[in-house]
Amino acid sequence: MRQLKTSDIFRLSSIIRKLNLKKELASLNAETPEKFGLQLILLLFENLDQAEEEISAFFADLAGKKPEEFKEMDLAELSQFIEELQEVQGLKDFFRSLFQTGKVS
Repeated sequence: MRQLKTSDIFRLSSIIRKLNLKKELASLNAETPEKFGLQLILLLFENLDQAEEEISAFFADLAGKKPEEFKEMDLAELSQFIEELQEVQGLKDFFRSLFQTGKVS
Protein backbone atom coordinates (compact mmCIF):
# COMPACT_ATOMS: atom_id res chain seq x y z
CA MET A 1 0.00 0.00 0.00
CA ARG A 2 1.49 3.32 -0.99
CA GLN A 3 1.38 6.49 1.09
CA LEU A 4 -1.21 9.17 0.45
CA LYS A 5 -0.40 12.10 -1.82
CA THR A 6 -2.03 15.50 -2.08
CA SER A 7 -3.65 14.42 -5.34
CA ASP A 8 -5.48 11.65 -3.43
CA ILE A 9 -7.35 14.26 -1.42
CA PHE A 10 -8.66 15.81 -4.62
CA ARG A 11 -9.64 12.41 -6.00
CA LEU A 12 -11.50 11.49 -2.81
CA SER A 13 -13.20 14.88 -2.75
CA SER A 14 -14.35 14.35 -6.33
CA ILE A 15 -15.75 10.92 -5.44
CA ILE A 16 -17.60 12.31 -2.41
CA ARG A 17 -19.09 15.07 -4.57
CA LYS A 18 -20.08 12.65 -7.35
CA LEU A 19 -21.79 10.40 -4.82
CA ASN A 20 -23.48 13.39 -3.20
CA LEU A 21 -22.32 12.22 0.24
CA LYS A 22 -21.94 15.63 1.89
CA LYS A 23 -25.18 15.26 3.86
CA GLU A 24 -24.36 11.69 4.88
CA LEU A 25 -20.88 12.69 6.02
CA ALA A 26 -22.23 15.60 8.04
CA SER A 27 -24.66 13.29 9.83
CA LEU A 28 -22.23 10.48 10.66
CA ASN A 29 -22.32 9.55 14.32
CA ALA A 30 -18.62 9.14 15.04
CA GLU A 31 -16.94 10.03 18.29
CA THR A 32 -13.42 9.91 16.85
CA PRO A 33 -11.71 10.71 13.54
CA GLU A 34 -10.80 7.05 13.19
CA LYS A 35 -14.46 5.96 13.42
CA PHE A 36 -15.37 8.73 11.00
CA GLY A 37 -12.78 7.42 8.55
CA LEU A 38 -14.06 3.88 8.81
CA GLN A 39 -17.62 5.08 8.24
CA LEU A 40 -16.46 7.05 5.19
CA ILE A 41 -14.78 3.96 3.72
CA LEU A 42 -17.97 1.96 4.34
CA LEU A 43 -20.02 4.69 2.60
CA LEU A 44 -17.72 4.47 -0.41
CA PHE A 45 -18.15 0.70 -0.57
CA GLU A 46 -21.94 1.02 -0.13
CA ASN A 47 -22.11 3.42 -3.07
CA LEU A 48 -19.55 1.67 -5.23
CA ASP A 49 -22.08 1.06 -8.00
CA GLN A 50 -22.63 4.81 -8.44
CA ALA A 51 -18.95 5.62 -9.00
CA GLU A 52 -17.44 2.20 -9.62
CA GLU A 53 -14.75 3.35 -12.03
CA GLU A 54 -13.58 6.27 -9.88
CA ILE A 55 -13.56 4.34 -6.59
CA SER A 56 -11.94 1.26 -8.15
CA ALA A 57 -9.27 3.42 -9.77
CA PHE A 58 -8.60 5.25 -6.49
CA PHE A 59 -8.38 2.09 -4.38
CA ALA A 60 -6.39 0.26 -7.07
CA ASP A 61 -3.87 3.08 -7.20
CA LEU A 62 -3.47 2.95 -3.42
CA ALA A 63 -3.01 -0.83 -3.58
CA GLY A 64 -0.50 -0.65 -6.44
CA LYS A 65 -2.83 -2.49 -8.80
CA LYS A 66 -4.66 -1.80 -12.03
CA PRO A 67 -8.40 -1.12 -11.59
CA GLU A 68 -9.24 -4.42 -13.30
CA GLU A 69 -6.95 -6.27 -10.88
CA PHE A 70 -8.55 -4.54 -7.90
CA LYS A 71 -12.02 -5.56 -9.10
CA GLU A 72 -10.89 -9.19 -9.35
CA MET A 73 -9.47 -9.44 -5.81
CA ASP A 74 -11.00 -12.19 -3.70
CA LEU A 75 -12.63 -11.34 -0.38
CA ALA A 76 -9.54 -12.26 1.65
CA GLU A 77 -7.45 -9.82 -0.43
CA LEU A 78 -10.12 -7.14 -0.05
CA SER A 79 -10.15 -7.64 3.70
CA GLN A 80 -6.35 -7.33 3.77
CA PHE A 81 -6.59 -4.15 1.66
CA ILE A 82 -9.04 -2.58 4.11
CA GLU A 83 -6.78 -3.46 7.05
CA GLU A 84 -3.75 -1.95 5.29
CA LEU A 85 -5.77 1.12 4.30
CA GLN A 86 -6.48 1.81 7.95
CA GLU A 87 -2.73 1.87 8.60
CA VAL A 88 -1.74 4.24 5.76
CA GLN A 89 0.36 7.08 7.12
CA GLY A 90 -1.51 10.36 6.89
CA LEU A 91 -4.95 8.79 6.54
CA LYS A 92 -5.84 9.37 10.18
CA ASP A 93 -4.68 12.99 9.92
CA PHE A 94 -6.84 13.50 6.85
CA PHE A 95 -9.89 12.06 8.62
CA ARG A 96 -9.07 14.09 11.73
CA SER A 97 -9.05 17.25 9.60
CA LEU A 98 -12.43 16.41 8.08
CA PHE A 99 -13.82 15.43 11.48
CA GLN A 100 -12.68 18.66 13.21
CA THR A 101 -13.97 20.95 10.46
CA GLY A 102 -17.52 19.67 10.58
CA LYS A 103 -16.92 16.66 8.33
CA VAL A 104 -17.04 18.44 4.96
CA SER A 105 -16.81 22.09 4.05
